[in-house]
Amino acid sequence: MICKMFGGDNTAPSTTVAQFNFINPCFQSSWSSTESQRRNPLSDDMILTGWSIQLDAAPGAGKSYTFAIRDDGVDVATITISDTATTGSWSGNVSIAAGSLVCVSATPSGTPTASTNQYWQINYSTNGNYFLMMGASSVQQDTVNTKYQNPNGGQGILGSSTYTDFDFPCPTNMTVNKITASADAAPGAAASGKKWDVAIAQNNTNFLTATIFETETQHTTSGSLSFTPGDSMVMRYLPTAGPAAARIGWCMSITPDVSGECVFGFGNFAAIVSDATTRYEQMLSMGNNGWNSSENVRYLHPPAGDYKKMYVRVGTAPGGTTSRVVTLMDNGSPTSLAATITGASTTGSDTTNTATVSGGGNTGTLRMTEPSGAPAALSGVHVGYVLFVPQPTNPPQIEMPNIFPVTRLMTI
Repeated sequence: MICKMFGGDNTAPSTTVAQFNFINPCFQSSWSSTESQRRNPLSDDMILTGWSIQLDAAPGAGKSYTFAIRDDGVDVATITISDTATTGSWSGNVSIAAGSLVCVSATPSGTPTASTNQYWQINYSTNGNYFLMMGASSVQQDTVNTKYQNPNGGQGILGSSTYTDFDFPCPTNMTVNKITASADAAPGAAASGKKWDVAIAQNNTNFLTATIFETETQHTTSGSLSFTPGDSMVMRYLPTAGPAAARIGWCMSITPDVSGECVFGFGNFAAIVSDATTRYEQMLSMGNNGWNSSENVRYLHPPAGDYKKMYVRVGTAPGGTTSRVVTLMDNGSPTSLAATITGASTTGSDTTNTATVSGGGNTGTLRMTEPSGAPAALSGVHVGYVLFVPQPTNPPQIEMPNIFPVTRLMTI
């Protein structure tokens, strides 16, 4: 299946030493000088076919940044942005095996000008009808209490004890077939009983769990966990016997009912007051954990494709005849993909409209508006949507006529 992913960060990588980030971060991530703190495991093979990156500041004359996707500590796809350039791209065909640990690196040369915002998009394919949903936290998780985190994207915050804080609604029919979880420190010694149960949760009722046990730092579990539109998706960390503090990463192999559908989600519990102000957030993971009236501080650069099947849930119903509308923005303009939540409802969806986004460095955000009345203040907005990537079709099989005469053997 041909797939896409994307991410971005609003902290500048070092101008003097190499640093590392998650392969699909949101703005709550950050660059780190320790690679093991920014890696994701792969649950299945992936084939990188292209990626591009945009900076908000050029490195400067005679200076550069080299960005790389890394496979177990080795550069496999590099982009160098130098002098007055602010963009770069790579294309090729590089296979990365299941179980590998992947991240993005930034290596400066000549003390380049710091780039506060970086955005990238990645094209990849898989060896079956599945896409990869991965995420991680740059924060060591609670070793005593169960915590929950958004399943999609690199994040920089401790999980919450309430699963509805960071979950998002599934936008389509799909099945999780495999989960791989990794930790940057083993839970404990042999026979200690210490472990991390890392699970993808459906409505916090059904789970597919990868258990990192004792001296392990990575584990994969195969199974079948089905989601239908509107189901809650969230990651759960369950520590047992006080495992060593660790940063947890994960990856899931997910089969959509419709080939080419890649699912993305956003969710956080940031408050929104009722004051008729239009606000914006990122369209991935937990965003920047706060809606803002300035769109340009919440940009990502989503890849080209058809965006559809948006599902939205809010923490507090608008009330009465009031409403809230969440709209996908494309390069500063509202698209047709928008979900409305009205009155006593806390959910809304748009399964009719499709927003075709051209990519190529155009910006994208989620916009929240209050088109009717003064809805109740709320805490928490959660959005799931589909990016449909067209798939190649197999050419029709042509039956060739038999052009050779049939020889009959006669017995005399």
